[in-house]
Amino acid sequence: DAGEVNNIGTANSNETDPVEDPENVQVPQHPGIELNKTGALDDGIDDTATPGDLITYEFTVTNVGNVTLSNVVVSDPLISNIDCGDGTANIGTMAPSPAGVTCSGSYALTQADIDAGVRDNIADVDATDPGGAPVNDDDDHSEPIPQDPALSIDKSAGETSFDSVGDVLTYTITVTNIGNVTLTDVSVVDAGVDGLTCTPANGATLAPNEVMVCAGTHTVTQADLDAGWYANTACVNDGADGAQEVCDDSDVPADQNPAIDIDKSPDLQQVALGDDAVFTITVTNTGNVTLTDVTVTDPLSAGCDRIIASMAPGDVETYGCSATVSDDFTNVATVTATPPPSYVGDDPSDVDDAFVDALPEIQVTKTPSKTEISEPGELV
Repeated sequence: DAGEVNNIGTANSNETDPVEDPENVQVPQHPGIELNKTGALDDGIDDTATPGDLITYEFTVTNVGNVTLSNVVVSDPLISNIDCGDGTANIGTMAPSPAGVTCSGSYALTQADIDAGVRDNIADVDATDPGGAPVNDDDDHSEPIPQDPALSIDKSAGETSFDSVGDVLTYTITVTNIGNVTLTDVSVVDAGVDGLTCTPANGATLAPNEVMVCAGTHTVTQADLDAGWYANTACVNDGADGAQEVCDDSDVPADQNPAIDIDKSPDLQQVALGDDAVFTITVTNTGNVTLTDVTVTDPLSAGCDRIIASMAPGDVETYGCSATVSDDFTNVATVTATPPPSYVGDDPSDVDDAFVDALPEIQVTKTPSKTEISEPGELV
């Protein structure tokens, strides 16, 4: 530590005084110190890094020189709780030895660390050699931080059913960042709704556990009623290389009410035997779904039979027909129809009748009382 060895040699005899010869031998000094920094992340039982999780560091300091060092102190700009055995970062004096001193400390993750995916930092050790000169070393450590980008989406409708064209369905779409990293450009796509608006707006940045709420509407069409429900899907993603796209759908059932009405008029008519009774038949789709194969049958008057390929709600079909009267009769017309395949229930049908009163045939025979006239003014 002194840097030299001082030694004095002395010669002495009975006849002479002692003679001394001093000799100073310089000893090379090689001060040196080494710092080795390691770290390990404790990300909990779910292996998902969250703010507040600790990286535990160890700092191993070794005097690798040949002189005793003093004022040995470990420092790290990120870590304020370094403990080298006495609760402080101060090791004090270290003699040369292959056995180092191990200090410890910890650092709590921030969201910025998780978003970066790595925590880099450098630690230093500083000391003073016997001559008062500084001796130091540093070591860095990069701790990888697991990233788990993920989104969830929930789509719900405010209505439980619909039964009319023009009904408005309202939807709420809730998106949550359920991962552990901040996501940018979070956007919802829903082609099945109109006027989609989101808070915050599409393209927003969501930190973990932050929520985006979107709203939109759909106006019911006849096709929706005929289908038996309105189904649509919303999806959310945050662009390439981010969270996996996730989707959710919401199906609102239709309240289908197939119905058909037939009216045969007039209800009562008087017709002479042998003449034709004339009828007007009116068929109306009085339900809320499209009907196909609308079939009118009339066993007493084949001319009143009719097949209508398709009728939308509110459609009316009116036509005339006739039947020759041979006696009093009640003319009954029946209509049946086929509802959409999505409907569960009986096919709609209806009947109506009209009475025909047959009048007896009247014959008039006229005969003169005389067969000859003999003079003017004579009565016949």
